[in-house]
Amino acid sequence: METMRRVTSLCLINIHRNRYSVPAQWANQVVSVRVTADKIRMVTNGQVIAEHARRFGRDQLICDPWHYLPVLEKKPGALRNGAPFVTWDLPVPIKVVRDRILKQDKGDRAFVEL
Repeated sequence: METMRRVTSLCLINIHRNRYSVPAQWANQVVSVRVTADKIRMVTNGQVIAEHARRFGRDQLICDPWHYLPVLEKKPGALRNGAPFVTWDLPVPIKVVRDRILKQDKGDRAFVEL
């Protein structure tokens, strides 16, 4: 199935009561969404801009934190409280560095720059 959907200002597309992330540069734009049995693909100009494993539950948020890096550059504080970053599975050494940097003054900004 393929449909046209508008990406929300939060870089999300609603599909079957779930929300899937799309790269930030596509916020508020219309993209084609291709739904298969196991994948959700967002396409524009014939190019796949995002792909997620399909989820069959309801009211789930499926995010790829890399989609939000341009947002972090403008608002580093989103790293601490933003939903896409809460479940971001980072390698242990990076988690250690992140936790130490976030304790410092303006640590959010320093970690984003790193």
